[in-house]
Amino acid sequence: MDQILVDPEKRWNMENQNERIKSKAKSKDFHTKAKKTFFEAIQS
Repeated sequence: MDQILVDPEKRWNMENQNERIKSKAKSKDFHTKAKKTFFEAIQS
């Protein structure tokens, strides 16, 4: 009985964590791209 109650919660937490990691990676990627275009704009 306990197992059934705990499991969905664990799965939800894992999915949540994955989403956070993904969005972190996305924003990191965004910042890297923004920096690149910024430096390119300065140099040109």
